Amino acid sequence: MALDRELTPSVGFSRTANLFDPGHNRTNHPALRHQAINAGNAAHVLGRFSERAKLKKTAPMSRNARFAILAYEDVEPIDVGAAYGVLSMARRILPSINMFLVGAHPGPTRLANGLVVDVAHGYKNCPPAEVVIVTGGPGWERQTRSAETLQFIQERAQHSMIASICTGAMILAAAGLLDGLAATTRSCGTDSETVPLEMMKITYGRVKTVEAVIVDNGSIITGGGVTLGIDTMLYILGKLFGSDVADDVARMMAYTHARKANRSAIGYVLEEKHNS
Repeated sequence: MALDRELTPSVGFSRTANLFDPGHNRTNHPALRHQAINAGNAAHVLGRFSERAKLKKTAPMSRNARFAILAYEDVEPIDVGAAYGVLSMARRILPSINMFLVGAHPGPTRLANGLVVDVAHGYKNCPPAEVVIVTGGPGWERQTRSAETLQFIQERAQHSMIASICTGAMILAAAGLLDGLAATTRSCGTDSETVPLEMMKITYGRVKTVEAVIVDNGSIITGGGVTLGIDTMLYILGKLFGSDVADDVARMMAYTHARKANRSAIGYVLEEKHNS
């Protein structure tokens, strides 16, 4: 059942300022302070918030933003492309942002169906990044069993925003970052497969699975599947730099109508987080 679960974001950039302070250590994981949204209170949400509610406009970040995009064996090319491509377009109006690929080891990495990319940094020498994007694809199952990958994500979650695209959320769940939180992932698939959203519900019982374009838990964001990675990246740009930036990038990408349609059809889930 598709429900519109939009709320005006409670965590604007002013709330997340400490997220980008290198001295800030977020030892109290958001999972310990989760305020759940579920089907039982969806009607309450619908009664209070319009489906046309706009993202809260926030002041642009005063410093450069660095995005680390996870690339591993058999990651889906469209996931890496969505993350890198949206940021590449965003640099036309925000040239100070930077993005790079990170993986277990630097160098050539084979993505799903044979595409090879050059990963700039390994986990051990990865420079600081304000945002870490965890991508999905056929290789996600191996990554849920990779101690290196899980440790990297867990460590980065102490200082960075962590966001997943598609089945990257399964990796976040395996790392324990989604325990007690609402989360989404790819919700459709072939007739012969168990869709990842259902698989997450079965495998990770402490995760509150919802079908959505975006689920925002403050410093941890999960996005829907495949091309919804574009929507996820635009949402992150809006959260960090203001909705005008996200709107302009979407317009440059000829994605304004698709973005509105996805949000209207599937919806966002924006969870309120408290720092106290």
